[in-house]
Amino acid sequence: MMLAAPRKVFNGAPKALRGGENGLREAVTAVRSPLRPLHGPANALALAPNALRAAARAVHDARNDFQDSRLKVLKWLPRVPDAPSPRRHHASPMECYAMSSWMPLSDAGFDGFYLNFKTLIAANPTSYGLVAADGTALSSDYTTWHNAYLAASQETTRTRATVATKNLQKPISLALVRGYAAQIRVNRAVSDALKIGLGLHIADTDPTPVPAPATRPVLSIARIAQGFQEVKATDEATPNRRARPAGSAGLLVYRAIGTAPINDPANAEFQAFVGKPAITSSFSPSDSGKVVTYFARWTNARGEVGPWSQGVSGSIAA
Repeated sequence: MMLAAPRKVFNGAPKALRGGENGLREAVTAVRSPLRPLHGPANALALAPNALRAAARAVHDARNDFQDSRLKVLKWLPRVPDAPSPRRHHASPMECYAMSSWMPLSDAGFDGFYLNFKTLIAANPTSYGLVAADGTALSSDYTTWHNAYLAASQETTRTRATVATKNLQKPISLALVRGYAAQIRVNRAVSDALKIGLGLHIADTDPTPVPAPATRPVLSIARIAQGFQEVKATDEATPNRRARPAGSAGLLVYRAIGTAPINDPANAEFQAFVGKPAITSSFSPSDSGKVVTYFARWTNARGEVGPWSQGVSGSIAA
């Protein structure tokens, strides 16, 4: 079944092309025929226009035959397959390290980091919960990496081969350092000072609590419509931004409805807690024509609140 289309191509294409060739040959013959009567009697000249028209039709028909032949050939030609969809990119080992790394990943940065790491461990491996053989292994691997790095970075020795050698050695050295670093990091017998000296990241086991917000929100009534109002807030430290202040979990919004604005937030009732500094406040028909006053304050995740905002008032649409 796979050979049916190619066989038709080779069998059908010559036949179609021959048809076009015969049509062209007939056209040439028809064009020459009007010239012959010119050498004969004078009445033969009357036949010349008809012969020319016949020749033009023959040329036209031959052109159509040739086009039909061409289309037949193209019809049976095998189609070019569509380009394959791009394959999903798989991260290389170096890209995986770069996604999350506490070590410098540039060649020069890693070389300096590795030198400090192996030197401290080789000088006193037991201080890091290791043995002398571990220091020897690190020193030997560092020498291999360092020589490959130098050969690939110096102009006199930099070639494709030396660069390839360096690129192959780097993930091996990174993996070795990471393995020892993980072993040392979880060893509680090793002091944090020694870990930091190696360049390790020390987790904060006693996180500093987030303080209560120290700034005030600045309120504004953005929209007044029948039955509701839209209130927005910014922070006084960044009045041109709508973001919450650092450490804030959201906004506590209070309001008071009466015949006149109020100045004391203690007389306002809690309305809502919002994560985004915006809220839609709804009203009942009985509130139409009254005045609403809003107050707000930032709060952190522990429920500690910041200072009160200034009150902002507006009439409730009827």
